[in-house]
Amino acid sequence: DEINRLGGLRFAEESGQSLTDFYSEDSLGAGSETIAHRKRRISSNSKPVVISENLQRVLWDQPHCANVKHIPGKLSLCLGMPIMIRTNSATELCITRGQEGTVYGWQAEVGSCGQNILGVLFVRLINPPQQVQFIDLPENVVPIMRTSSNTLCYLPDDSTVSITRCQVEVLPNFAMTDYVSQGKTRTYNVVDLNNSYLHQSYYTALSRSASTAGTVILQGFDARKITGGASGALRQ
Repeated sequence: DEINRLGGLRFAEESGQSLTDFYSEDSLGAGSETIAHRKRRISSNSKPVVISENLQRVLWDQPHCANVKHIPGKLSLCLGMPIMIRTNSATELCITRGQEGTVYGWQAEVGSCGQNILGVLFVRLINPPQQVQFIDLPENVVPIMRTSSNTLCYLPDDSTVSITRCQVEVLPNFAMTDYVSQGKTRTYNVVDLNNSYLHQSYYTALSRSASTAGTVILQGFDARKITGGASGALRQ
């Protein structure tokens, strides 16, 4: 997340743009209220509990990985920025989880807290499995709509809160984990092996490269993880 944040700042600066922040629409999900509070609310016919202003700010400021579904509380975007789609919206139109693209444009709206939110994000797909054509849009430019999902968020004090988050499910795509990179091929593959735990992670990261000439290893790594010998089960 931090690499993606810094990548976004640098991309905007180098392209002569400013980042535009788009916030999520959040509400407390099932399980966020105590039983006693829920009974009081039902008996008094009061409105459902809403997220306090302070909690909402905390939720928006948390990194994308601070909820189990990695749905961003705040997306900072500019035109041309590389992004990755994080949901299977329409597989027949190549709007699938893991599909890469760049920001082509957007339609913004005002949220319930007065915040800037995305109505529609237009994404130019990169090397889709097939060509996609929407009426009045250039080839391979697709609209990504907001979705509503329940997710569990981790707060700075190590507590958790269940919320329903409405947001366009994309993420900046300047870096990804070895797990997410599976199945992809990179002409230029920059890898950081220092914090990889197992030899499988080394293999996954390095085998994304199209060539050795296009592979860059950022810093040192523990060679013992790939030179300690293979178990009998692995050799089989």
